[in-house]
Amino acid sequence: MARKGILYEQVIDTISTLQTNKQKVTVRAIHAVTGGSMSTVLKHYRRWQNEQMGHTSDATEISSQLTEALHNEMRNYARRALLAMEARLTAQTDKLKATESAYNEAKRYIADLEKELQQKELSSSPKIAELEEQLRLALQSKTRTEEQLIPLQQKAGLMENRLVEIDSRLQAASVELVVSQEQVRKSAERILELEQRVHESDMRAQNAEAQLQELHPQEKTRPQRNTTPPPKPPAAKPAADEQQEAFEF
Repeated sequence: MARKGILYEQVIDTISTLQTNKQKVTVRAIHAVTGGSMSTVLKHYRRWQNEQMGHTSDATEISSQLTEALHNEMRNYARRALLAMEARLTAQTDKLKATESAYNEAKRYIADLEKELQQKELSSSPKIAELEEQLRLALQSKTRTEEQLIPLQQKAGLMENRLVEIDSRLQAASVELVVSQEQVRKSAERILELEQRVHESDMRAQNAEAQLQELHPQEKTRPQRNTTPPPKPPAAKPAADEQQEAFEF
């Protein structure tokens, strides 16, 4: 019985395509394109051959030999497919056995690791207890140290406040020192100015005496005054230097 969709026209079109492509027209080549039942394809193929030879009658019968050949071909195809399936099944079985072997090997390895871990835990238990005791003693020592640090921190806070107060006083003293240095500088400049004026007066007096001596040489020469200018007072030190000297004790 022909399957639905496999028509004589389809077989004719497939034969035309094969001839156009210069391919051999066979039942297998037609079946590869159209699919469906091999007997239906063969029936349409025989009809086409009869038409090519001038016979227009439909081939409604299929010979027993052709049927047997088709059955043999189907059995061979099924046998080959079965052999291929068995080969794949064998390969999968071998792969499964290899996987099971690897799994068992991994299980044994894990068991060995667990046994080794248990042994290490048993051997390390005393060391762990000793370390825990050392840690407990260290925490106790840390607590005592923190308790001792509390009064020291309080004293440090008081000292810090005292240092802030001293720093404020030093800043005020520095300002006063700068003012005093400025006053000293101005006083020194005033003294230098006065000494310069005295020196100029002495020079004028000496010049007057010299002129008088020229006019009256018989008069006794007056004792000359010391005209050497007095030494300059030392310059005032900067405030930063005096502050540094104040801290060098």
